[in-house]
Amino acid sequence: MDLETLREEIRKKDSMIIELIAERTALAEEIAKVKIETNEPLRNLEVEKKVITRYIDEGVSKGLSADTMKTVASALITEAVESESRLMNEDSGNLPAIGNADRQHLADDNI
Repeated sequence: MDLETLREEIRKKDSMIIELIAERTALAEEIAKVKIETNEPLRNLEVEKKVITRYIDEGVSKGLSADTMKTVASALITEAVESESRLMNEDSGNLPAIGNADRQHLADDNI
């Protein structure tokens, strides 16, 4: 394949990645609706740590950098939290941002 063909393949993959991020964010909004109904906090640091670990493990197993996978997972978490936050603020501004059990770990975590 020539350079332009390869770049076109990357553009197609980028579009697919963006579509998946949009789908993931829509799922995060559904999670926010459940959190509103159950009065759960916006953030769950234990879940966030598991997501980051999953990305690192899966990425490294495919020959990708652990640092890059951590960055990607963190960016996706940020997008989800921001999306959930907007929805939760529209429906109920009184929910805590971080659950009490997770506040203890916040200072120690380097997510």
